[in-house]
Order: sequence, then structure tokens, then C-alpha cells
Amino acid sequence: DLSTVDLLAYLGQRCAGLRLLVLLTYRPTELRLGAHPFLAVQRELQGRGVCREIALSFLERPDIERYLALTFPQHGFPAELGALLHGRTGGNPLFLCDLVRYLRDRGVLAETQGRWVLAQAVPDLRRELPASVRSLIDQKIARLDEAGRRLLTAASVQGQEFDAAVVAQALLLLDPAGVEEQCEGLASVHGLVRQQGEQELPDGTLTLRFQFVHVLYQNALYDALSPARRAALSAAVAQALTGFYRDQPGAIASEVARLWETARDWSRAADAFCLAAANAVRVFAHTEAVTLARHGLELLDKLPDSRARAEQELRLQGVLSVPLAGIRGLADVEVGKTCSRALQLCRLLGETGPLFRTALSGLWAFHLVRAEMAAALDLSHQQLALAQSRKDRTQWLTGHNALGIVLVYQGDFAPSLEHLKNCLTATEQVVLCFGYDLRSTTYSFAAWTLWALGYSDQAQATARAAIVLAQQFPRSLPLVHAHLFAAVVDQLRRDAGRTLKRSETVLELCREEGFPFHKARGTVWHGWALAALGEHDEGLREIRQGRAAYRALGAVALVAHMFGLEAEVLAQTGQSAAALDAVSEGLALAESTGDRFYEAELHRLRGELLLGRAEAAEAEACFGRALEVARRQQAKSWELRAALSLSRLYHQQGKSSEARQLLANVYSWFTEGHDSADLQEARTFLDSLPLCVPEPAVPARTAPETGQP
Repeated sequence: DLSTVDLLAYLGQRCAGLRLLVLLTYRPTELRLGAHPFLAVQRELQGRGVCREIALSFLERPDIERYLALTFPQHGFPAELGALLHGRTGGNPLFLCDLVRYLRDRGVLAETQGRWVLAQAVPDLRRELPASVRSLIDQKIARLDEAGRRLLTAASVQGQEFDAAVVAQALLLLDPAGVEEQCEGLASVHGLVRQQGEQELPDGTLTLRFQFVHVLYQNALYDALSPARRAALSAAVAQALTGFYRDQPGAIASEVARLWETARDWSRAADAFCLAAANAVRVFAHTEAVTLARHGLELLDKLPDSRARAEQELRLQGVLSVPLAGIRGLADVEVGKTCSRALQLCRLLGETGPLFRTALSGLWAFHLVRAEMAAALDLSHQQLALAQSRKDRTQWLTGHNALGIVLVYQGDFAPSLEHLKNCLTATEQVVLCFGYDLRSTTYSFAAWTLWALGYSDQAQATARAAIVLAQQFPRSLPLVHAHLFAAVVDQLRRDAGRTLKRSETVLELCREEGFPFHKARGTVWHGWALAALGEHDEGLREIRQGRAAYRALGAVALVAHMFGLEAEVLAQTGQSAAALDAVSEGLALAESTGDRFYEAELHRLRGELLLGRAEAAEAEACFGRALEVARRQQAKSWELRAALSLSRLYHQQGKSSEARQLLANVYSWFTEGHDSADLQEARTFLDSLPLCVPEPAVPARTAPETGQP
């Protein structure tokens, strides 16, 4: 009151040398709005150096947790309640106290058996606000003049943070500097907003950025808008942001998408959601990307059929397929539907460019991972035909890559390598479907092919080269893929230590970035390595767990190989019946799907298991079948294993001469990889056999050129 103000003025003139402290509490905004007489006294006291204003900052989370501890001693609230209250109140002390009181009165915070607990979920304050808080907000907004209310209402449309230049443009005000000054005045007098600092927009415009002191102020202003006015202002703000960010539209794509949706401009909103989803894909935010793309597609349902709408849907379907594959795996049914729809739209629109290439290769990958080899092979040929008809080198590389990969799975190793070679020497950086890199992917599959063809050292070097190439994409699908395929090469070489290390890298990357598809495969090879190093039970558990997770994603390719790994571990632990069942399942899959990469080894494993049960005739037939498959595939590495198994059987039968001749003929073919387990084992067995016939001379051969970097 006035007498108190007079007393303070009097003391201020005579307090020199007095040990006196006077503490005042007040709301600065109320003093200024009411032209309170203390303002003049305050300035005089500050001039004398005997008065200092201490602005109270909002409460942080630890402050709120301390407040709860004082108000509810020995409470049993969950640890996250402090963060929740901080988020709902912004740390505003008055809002906090009123909200806590409100929650207690509503029974959300309740005393049970002498202890305070969170009995119900905290309500949404936007829909259910304590009357005391709502009254305070309404009072503060009611004090605004018409110009201030109009400005902050437009600002509320941009969001809790807003730019003076954007608000000026949206309101068609020609003086952005005047808007900045008005916002600064609103900040100092009303305390509804605060300045965040100066920033330069992408088009070079300098502006001041402000923030609503609390989101509840923004919500109150925004909710007061009529539907028509809200739509008009949303369109104006979206248009303003688009102009300022015309050179960097992706930076505000999500924000603009919501604004255009509120403005009921479905076409522009769908385009913005498409751009926002593409941005999310680039930073591997796959869940967010799926949500954004799907919402864009939902908005298109509001538009009539037209060519423009079909083009928009094609772009959205193309973007959606990538994060869907990242979350659910390449073999997921929805991934296939998305790619099929995109391909259908391409043909409807006559699109033969990048969108068509993406849809075609995406559908190819879907069928490949599901081990639908006939469909994958047909789509590979379509990609090559498209490249030849359009003289498109990128499509030509993609087509050869696709065909080479299908042939790897089908066991046609020599033709596969010929197709892959076309990509090994490419200098272009080509992004394949779902974010894979052309060169590193090609090197990875070439490594498998080289091993099968008998070039173990080159396989290792090529797998390492794939990792080097993939390191350009840190923590990404190409890098996980390259490490996984290198782990498979190490397993084929029977190097358990390296396989363990590679698969651990795969699993670590998957833990950080997701990639359930690769996590499942990595778990299988990690399990094999553990078992090979003596941890049989844990290894077997991981193989089965990984295979189950892989199959749950709809994937089938490589499952025959996985059954072979399981059979190997079961055999090591004496579970021959279960091992034979695993081999039978693997062979059945190889036959039904055409995934024949591991077929020869499955026949050999079956023979070894039957031999352990003293079924020599059946075992010999299996070894012969393994040799037949390996020779048809020109797979020298598989042939060596089959020849070694059959040679051992011959030796047991007293046919040492036949044993030596069979194994020596295969062993002498190899010009590299002599440090690998298979060749060392073969050499040791040959040395143990009597020298009945001279070993064949090593033929002069030239190893295939792979164009390693």
C-alpha cells in the first residue's frame, strides 16, 4: 500500500550504515501494468545502490522432486513423476502448487496405508486444467490490448517458439522490427513470452526468436481461435515459413505439414509429410518416418483421384517402404504391399525413372529374402531389360547386382560372379533399395561367391573391402550388412574366433540402431561361434532364437544354412537324431525354395550323421550327392569338404588308394587358402594315407579378378 511505499522511500534515504535487510516479493508484470508507485521508489533505490531485484527462475526437476519430498514425506511416487510435473507445469511454481493440490483433491495422489502414492494417471492439462491455473492464465491474457492479443495469437499458431519475422509475414505487417519491439514489450510487461535470441533464417533474414513462458499460454491463445481463423492463420504461417526456408524446405517439413493439415490444404500437407518422412529416413528415425508417411497417405484419401494425387501417393509409398523394411525387415508383408503398390502406380503413370527403379528393386528384395527365387529372378531380368532399353548405367549396375545376388542363393556361383564383377569396378556411389550401398553390398555377396568357388583368401579380402566401403556410412545398414557377411565368410572358413568378433560387432550396431532383420541373423552366427568355441548350450540357444526371430519377420533365405549350423552343433553334443531332423528341414527348404547355397554341405552333414549311426551305405550315398551338387555348382570349397568325408569313409573301408586319388584331385586344384581349416584338415588326412599313386600336379590357373579397392 502507499504507506508501505512511503516507508521504504524514507528508509532508503537514511539507511546508510544501518545493518538492515528488507525483503519484498512482487510480480513485476503487475507492477508495470498497474503503474504501481513502488516502481519510482525502486528506481531511486537502485540508483543509490541499495536495492537489487532478484528474478526467480522457474523450478527444475530436482527442485520439484524436493518439493514433493517436503510436501509428501516418505512418499511412494514413481521416479518419473517429477519429470512429468516439470513437463506439465514448465517449472512455474504457482502452476506446480496448484496442480499438485488439484491432483491430490482428485485422488490422483492418494494416501494408502499411511503412504502417499500415485493412484491414477496424471490427466492431460490441455483438456483438464485446474480452475485456479485456468483463471490465472485467463487473467493474464485478458490484460493484453487488441494488438498484443492479435500478435501472440498468430505466434501461438507457429508453436511454443516463434520468430518475429514469421509472425510479421503471416499478419501481413510490413515492419518486422516493429513486431520485434512489440514482442519485447509483451515480454517485459506481461511476462507471457521471453526472448530466445537472434537468429538468421535460411534466406538471410535476421529475426528475434521468442518463446511462450509456458505452453499453457500458447494453448490458451490457440484454443481460443475459431476454426476458420485457425485455418487461415495456419496457412499464412505455413506460407511464411516456406518462403523463409525455400532453400532448406526439409528443415521445417514436419512443422509445415501440420500447419497445412490444420489449414485443410490436404495436397500441400501430404507433400510436406512426404518430405518430413524422407528427412527422418536419412537420419534412420524409422519409426517416425513410418508415422509421417502413413499420415501423408491418409490425407490423400481426402482428395479426388487425379494424376497429381497418384504422383503424390507414389512418392509417399516409395518413402514408406524404406523405414518399414528397417523396422520389420525386408520380408514383411506390408513391405511387399507397399512396393507392389508403388510399382503399380509407376506403370499407371508411365514412370520409368528413379521411383520405378526403387519400387522394382524393393519388390525384388522382398521376394529374395522370402526365398521366392523365381519371382526374384524375374524381377532381376526386368531390371536389366529396363537398363538396356533406357541406356541407364545406374539401372544397369543395379540389375547386375540383383541378378548376381539371386544366383548366389541359387548356387550358380560362376555366373553370379560374372554379374557381380560388373559392379565391383564401379566408381559411382549408388544407393540401392532400403538404404543399402551398391558397392559394399556387391563386395559382400562376391565374398560368398569367391569362397564357394574355392578362393578363400580372396573371399576374406573382398569381405574386408566391403567393410571399408561401408564405413563411409557409419552406424548404418551398409555397415551392419558388411560386418554380417564378413562373419558368414569367417564361419565358412571355420574361423570361430573371427566369426564371434564380427557377429558381436553386428549385434552391437543393431542394439544402437535397431535393424531387427540383421540382429536375428547376427544372433545365429554368434551362436555358432560360441558353440564352436565350446559353449554348446548357449550357442544352440542363440542359433534357435535368432532363426525364430528371423522367420517371424517373414524371412526364409539363408534358413537352410541356419539349419545346417544347428545340425553341426547338435552333432557336437551327440544329439544325432535332432541333428538329422535339422538337416532334413534344411534340405526340404532348399528344394522347395531354390535357396541352394548350403545344399551340398547339408547332404555332407547328413552323411556324417548317418555314418555315426553305422549306416555306411546311406552315408556314402549322401557324400556322393554332396559331391554331385558341388560339382554342378562348380563350388570347389563344398567339393573339398564332400571329398574329404567320402575319402575318410573309403579309408575305413580299406580303399585307401581311392581315398587318396579322390581327395588329392580336389586338393591339388587349390592355389590359395592353405591356412584355412578345410585345406589344413585335407592336407593332414592326405599325409596320413599311404602314397599309392602320385598326387596330381597343381594346374596353372589365373584367379578371378574382383577389382578390390
